[in-house]
Amino acid sequence: MPGAKRKSPTPMRYGDAARTTLLHGMEQMTRLLRPTLGPVARTVAVASLLNGQPEVLDDGATIARRTIELTDPFDSIGAMIVRHLAWRVHEEIGDGATTAAVIATRLMAEGVRVVAAGATPVAVRRGIEQAVEVARAELEAQARPIDLPEEIAGIVLGTVRDEKIAEIIGEVVEGIGEDGAVMVENAAGFETSYQFQEGIHWSEGWHSPSFLRGTEATVRLIDPRILLTDMPIAKPEELVPILDACARASVQSLLVVAPEIDEAALSLLIVNRQRGVLESVAVKAPSHGDQRIGILQDLAIATGGRCFHSDLGESIATATVDDLGYARQAWARPASFGILGGQSSREAIRARIVEIRAELATVKDNDWLKKRLQERIGKLSGSAATIVVGAPSEAARDELRTRIEGAVTMARSALRDGVVPGGGAALMA
Repeated sequence: MPGAKRKSPTPMRYGDAARTTLLHGMEQMTRLLRPTLGPVARTVAVASLLNGQPEVLDDGATIARRTIELTDPFDSIGAMIVRHLAWRVHEEIGDGATTAAVIATRLMAEGVRVVAAGATPVAVRRGIEQAVEVARAELEAQARPIDLPEEIAGIVLGTVRDEKIAEIIGEVVEGIGEDGAVMVENAAGFETSYQFQEGIHWSEGWHSPSFLRGTEATVRLIDPRILLTDMPIAKPEELVPILDACARASVQSLLVVAPEIDEAALSLLIVNRQRGVLESVAVKAPSHGDQRIGILQDLAIATGGRCFHSDLGESIATATVDDLGYARQAWARPASFGILGGQSSREAIRARIVEIRAELATVKDNDWLKKRLQERIGKLSGSAATIVVGAPSEAARDELRTRIEGAVTMARSALRDGVVPGGGAALMA
C-alpha cells in the first residue's frame, strides 16, 4: 500500500555466528558474577531497578536477578541463559550460583570450539551428559553428612556473615528437618529471632471477633470436630443439619473452615457458643484458587475428615458427623488459626506429602507457588518455624532476609544430601 511503513526485518543469526554471539553474552554475564566466587567474595555495584541508586552486592544469584538485559539483543539471549541458571541454582540449592555460571560458560566455550572443528552438536551433548553422571557420582561419594546445629551454622555462616543468625538457622533447620516449613518474615525492630510452631498453623483468622468471651484474646476449642469446605456458606439453613447431628452425637465443639460465611449463619454459631450449646468458631479458608482447595484437602487428610468441594456439586447441608475431621485442640485469632493433634494415620500424611512433592517437581518459574507447596509439605509433616528478620533500615532488612532465605535453602539441601568443598573445589578432587 502506498505510503505504508514497512516493518524492519527481524534480525537473525545462524550456525557459528549464532553460537559465537550466544557465548559472548554468556561470558559477559559470567564476568559480572565471577567476582563473588570464593570464600571471601568481592562486590559488584548494580543500579537499583526502582530508583537508580546503587546496590553493592556480593551474591551472584542476586546480581544476576538485577540484570534484566544487555544492549545487544543477541548477547542478551546468552546472558539471560546464565541469569536463569544462576537463579534456579539459588532457588533449589541456596548457594553455588556463580560456580554454576562459570562452569556452564566454560562448557559452552569448549562446545563452540569443538563444533567449529567439525564435531556434531548432538555428540557434544551426549559427551556432556555422560560426564555429568560421572561428576555426580564422584560428588555423592565425597559428600559428608551433617546433622548437628553447629555444623549447619558453619555451612551458612559465609552466606549470612553473622554468627548469631547462623546459629539461629542451624537450630531451626535441625529442629524441623528437611520436610519442615520455614517462614521468613519482617520484624519491626532490630533483632532477628525465631519460634517453632506445633501442629498446623495458617495465616487466616476468624470470621468475627464475637466468638470471644470476656477478656479472651484467643478462641480455643478442646477435642473439636472440623467442618471443611471451599464454598461460601450463604445461609444458616446449610449449617442446621450438621449442628443438629453434632448435638445428637454429643459433640462439644466445632471448627468451621470456609472462605466466606453469611452474617446470619455466623450469628447462629456465635449464639450457640455464647449460650454454651456448642463451642464453635468459624475461620477463613487459607489462600485462594487451586491452592485453597489443596490446603483444605491437606487439612482433611491431617484430621481424618472430608472437604466439601464446589466443583463436585456438594453441599455441607448433607454433611454427617462422620464427615467431620477431629483434632486434640484448635485455636483462632484475628489473623491466624491452628490445629493440634489431628486424627490421621502417618501413612495417609506421607502419601499426601509424596503427592505434593510430585506437584512441586513440575513447577519451574513460579516462585510463589513453589513456596506455597513447600509450606504445605512442612505443615503436613507437623514441623514449622518462623524466622523474624530485624535490621536498622528497610534496605538492610530486605538484604538480610534474602540472605537468610538462601541460607535456609542451602542448609536444608546440606541436611538432605550432605556437603562437599565449595567454589568448584570438589570437582578438582
